[in-house]
Order: sequence, then structure tokens, then C-alpha cells
Amino acid sequence: MKQLRITGAELDLVDIPLKNPYVSSQSRGGKTSSRRTIIRLQTNVGLVGVGETTGTDEIFRLVEKYCRNLVGHDPFDVREIWRRFIPNVYGNYHGRNGWLALAGIDMACWDLAGKAREEPLWRLLGGKHRDEIPVAGLMSAYPLKVPETELASVMRNKENVPRIVDFARGIVDDFGFSALKIKSAGIDWAWDASVMRALRTSFGPDVELRLDPNGAFTVSESIRLGLQVQELDLEYLEDPTRGMDGMARLRRELPIPLATNMCIIDFEQLSLGIRTHAVDAVLGDVYHWGGVLGFIELAAVCRTFGIDMGIHSFIEAGVGTAVNLHLAAVLPTLNHAIDAMLHQQACSIITETPAIVDGKLKVPDGVGLGVQLDENAIRSLSLAKVGISE
Repeated sequence: MKQLRITGAELDLVDIPLKNPYVSSQSRGGKTSSRRTIIRLQTNVGLVGVGETTGTDEIFRLVEKYCRNLVGHDPFDVREIWRRFIPNVYGNYHGRNGWLALAGIDMACWDLAGKAREEPLWRLLGGKHRDEIPVAGLMSAYPLKVPETELASVMRNKENVPRIVDFARGIVDDFGFSALKIKSAGIDWAWDASVMRALRTSFGPDVELRLDPNGAFTVSESIRLGLQVQELDLEYLEDPTRGMDGMARLRRELPIPLATNMCIIDFEQLSLGIRTHAVDAVLGDVYHWGGVLGFIELAAVCRTFGIDMGIHSFIEAGVGTAVNLHLAAVLPTLNHAIDAMLHQQACSIITETPAIVDGKLKVPDGVGLGVQLDENAIRSLSLAKVGISE
């Protein structure tokens, strides 16, 4: 095959409906859908690489800008693409939106590399350690419909706690999850403690439990929450408070493992987190770390310093889920069920959506990322479309 060259791209901004309101401290009104940017990189030999990232208007525009600048480049040369765009990435919103845009393009390049070599991504990354990946049941803080103005009063009434337990019981029965991650609305730490206590009573030791307030509580509130749940044997408490200093203090004062996807999302923060012993586990996010290449480098550092690794969910759809499965397959030290959102989405953007069976998803074996886009579904969900050519 002659040398691959990117000749164009096609982008869709899609809005994927969710089955239940997704309430967190960052979205107390409850998300009802997930906007994603779908990327198709076109080449001179007819191969098309697919990627996916978040779907804000700014990120959609950034992806378009980066794709226009990619025309004529070799998709195999991921490091050159990084060198080309990192100045732009750092110049945009302290890097975050730029990394998110770059991540989707990075995925599409790896998909092209796999298709060109007729190999799955996990083989390009050195081979897999596992064929099936345990998945955590990611739950809204309150997965039932309630106006945002009434949420605080709902959470002051402990008689509503059984509703959360019933919902959790339903998804465990349906999907066989052996781990549950519960979002917090960040309204009342005592409510969160009651929910976790009720879940532990209901499931006993058979289900791992995680709680994620997204940094909503002060350090003192987080300590009070931690003391209330310390006997529940939580798998970890994720980002109960904001900032490295606060997390480091909690780690010194609470006998509960702490995990983060907020205070460590780049290598400068990772270095500081290691020196301050701020967390027990880093929850890597392929989007925050700029794609596959950045994620693999993160995993190498964590392995070197003996830091636990997990995989965070950024409300990804079918393409992003496939990438997470490939990454989970190749990481020898991954010992936490990965976060995932497929079970919460009302429809799919890929033709064959993997089924969660006994709390696990199979690693794709097809070439590249191992997924194909459902173009009919994307057309029905599309809010905007852009075509790029030479």
C-alpha cells in the first residue's frame, strides 16, 4: 500500500438522548442527552478513520480547525501531529478544550493505522492482557425526574433513599454489574452517606461502591462525609473536594482510598500529585489526556510510581467506549472496573453496540477500533455537519 495521506474529513455534531436524567453536582438540572463530535478522517487510499469527542460548539469548531490543518499529513505520524497542535492546545482555555479536540483526532488516526495494517488497536499497542473488561454501573445522583428547584428538598427527605437503591438494584439485575459508581449532587453530604449506607446494606460485599461528588464539598464537609462512610469499605471516594492540597489533606486524614479525574488531568499535575501523595488512584480519561498516546504515557508513569489506574467516563458513545476497551485490555495494572455510559444511552451511533453481560464488555477484535458508524442514526441525531476536502 502506498503511503497514507489525509485528504479530508467529515464531522457531525450529534445529540444522543439518555434514558434517565443524569444529575451530578455539575448538572443539578439533570442532563437528558449527550452531545458528541463524530470524526471521519478520509485518506488517499479510501480508508476512513473514525473518532469521537465531546460536543460543545467550541470543541466542534476546534476539531474542524485541526482537521483542516491535517490535510496532506500522514495519520501514522501521531507524534508529529501532537507537535503540530500542542501550541494551539495550550493556547486554548488552559489546554482543556484543545486536548479534548485533539483526542478525537488522535482516535481517528489510530483507527486508520489499524485498518491500514489490518490489526486491532490493542495489537498495535503491544497485545492484550484480557478479553473482557469489567464495567462499573455509572449512576446519576438522582436518576428519576425531578425539577432542579425541588432537588434539595427531595434530598433532605431520607425516605427517598430507597428509590436510589431500587434503581441500582434494577441496573445490577439487568447488566450484572459488580461495581457501582454513584454521582453526588453536592447538596448534602449526609444524604450521600445515607445513600451509600443503604446501597451497602442492600448489596452486601458483592458489589464495589464508589462515590463521586465532583469536588462539590469543602475539605471539612468531605472529612465528615468520609467519617460517615469509612466502615462501608468503599472502593474509593472520587474527588470529594477540589484541588491538590485539599485532596492531599483528606488522604492524610481519612482511611478511604481517594481517586481523581479532576485534580490530575495533565502531566504537570501528575508530578505534583505524586510528590504530595494526594490520591491513591488516577482515573485516566482518554479525552483529557489528548487521546491514546497521552493515555499510554500516563499509564506508564502511574505504573512506575505504584499509583492505581482506572478509566474515567466522559459520557462517551460507542467509538469512545471502544477506545476505552482497547486501553483497558492492554494495561497490565488496571484493577478497577472501568466507567462507561453505554447502558444510559437511548440509542447508538455504531452498528453493533456491545452488550454488557455479567458486568463486562468484550474487547473489540475488528481492525482499528473495531467499530462501524451507524450513518442513519447519526443523520437522525445530527445538529451540524461539516465537510473538509483538499
